[in-house]
Formats: sequence, structure tokens, C-alpha cells
Amino acid sequence: MPANKQRKVANIATFIRSINTKISPQIAWREASALVFYSAKYNVPTDLSVSIAKTESLFNPSAMSNKGALGVMQVMWKVHHGMLSARGVATTKDHMFDPERGVEAGVLLLSRYISAYGTVQKALNRYYGGISVSYLKKVNNNMAQLKRHSEKTGF
Repeated sequence: MPANKQRKVANIATFIRSINTKISPQIAWREASALVFYSAKYNVPTDLSVSIAKTESLFNPSAMSNKGALGVMQVMWKVHHGMLSARGVATTKDHMFDPERGVEAGVLLLSRYISAYGTVQKALNRYYGGISVSYLKKVNNNMAQLKRHSEKTGF
């Protein structure tokens, strides 16, 4: 991994641990690596992907909502399993709890929504499952928090 990408991953991993100390350094590194890699692969701003992961689960790869959303990115398996299986991202519901697969699934969906809806705001509404000013504010606040963390740590 090139030095600049390693610094970016390290910055995100330390951000993850500063937000949720229950996440081990190893899991934080896996999530950070996946967020950097899949954001680049699917052409989604990394800070947006990181902010959604924080908003959705506080980076908890075992997160499960009462609506059935799973993993770091809180992907609705029952809605997206066909596409995720066809793309080879995940073939079982349990794959959503794997940090890398869960991140890939969420970033892939976000990328598809940005392409389909044309704006990040509309894509976020679709990702959330409805229009929510509160959700958009949380994501934007989390992006600002990540930026402050990056400036403070010098990454």
C-alpha cells in the first residue's frame, strides 16, 4: 500500500477508535482499509463513506437494527441480497457482519444511488430509506468531525 494511502487508512482507523473504543485496533484497521479501498473503487468520497458508517453504526460491524439493517453500513439484506449476491459482494446475510464485505456493500449501494439520483443529498435520502433532514445533518456533522480529526492528527 502506498504511503499516502497508509496515512489515510491510519487516520480513519484512529478516528474509528476515537468514536468507538469497543472496536479493536485490528477491526478499525480492516474497516478503514475497506472504506478507503471501496470508496476509490466505486467513486464515492471517502469522507462520505466514513461519515455514513459512523452515522449508521458507530463503526460496529455487528450492528443490527430493529428494521433488519446489518453491519457497519447498516445494509438492508432482505432488500439488496439479490444484487449483492449477483455482484459477488455477499452471498449470505452473515456476510454483512464482515467488516470488509459490509463496507463494500454499503459503498456500492451509495455509489449506485449517487449515479441514479444525481446528487449526494438525494442518494443519502435513498440510502436512509426516506427524506430526513436530521440524517443529512448527522452525516454532514460527521464529515466535519472527520475533517477536524484529520487536521488535529496531521494525517
